[in-house]
Amino acid sequence: MRLWLIFLLCRTVTLHAQSGECDLKRDRDGIKVYICKVPGEKFRSLRAAFVLENIPLARLEAWIRDVPNYIHWQYNMTEAEVLQQVSPDSLIIRSVVDAPWPVENREMINVCSFDRSSPEILRITIKSLAYNYPTSDDLVRVPYSLAKWEITQQGRNLNVTYSLEIDPGGSVPPVLVNLAMAEGPHHSFRDLKRLLAQKGN
Repeated sequence: MRLWLIFLLCRTVTLHAQSGECDLKRDRDGIKVYICKVPGEKFRSLRAAFVLENIPLARLEAWIRDVPNYIHWQYNMTEAEVLQQVSPDSLIIRSVVDAPWPVENREMINVCSFDRSSPEILRITIKSLAYNYPTSDDLVRVPYSLAKWEITQQGRNLNVTYSLEIDPGGSVPPVLVNLAMAEGPHHSFRDLKRLLAQKGN
């Protein structure tokens, strides 16, 4: 099922779920994807963890800053652009995700912020933003999303954790979104690993 609608934009966060609230849904290609209950919310959250081998932190940061390139590795993403460079470490970005019929395609407008707290640690936060951009009858604008990456350089490798909370908007039943959440992140991070490895050769 391709309905993850969890339009993979930057995101890693420390999940505050208690033990037992997260279920491991995918464990393939060195990528673990968990789906977690969120008290009082109809949509579940997502957490993923994986290692990028022999990848410098600066290379991954440059990759994530390359917004138009998202269409080559983010699952079902068909458009990605920078709307505004707010500061050297803050971008407003727009993306469109192709959803399977009969669900309408989703559009997201997010602010993506980079925080280099130390030479070995990079945190990226991407959250939905009210922005004056024309709406389209063919797209449903996602009303809420919050994604976070936490990336740590350990030797020659990067340890990556990612989390996502999202309300895709529109009339998508939460049960379908929750059932399909694991597929998109697994595909996206698998392709990210593959393309970064190719660029390093």
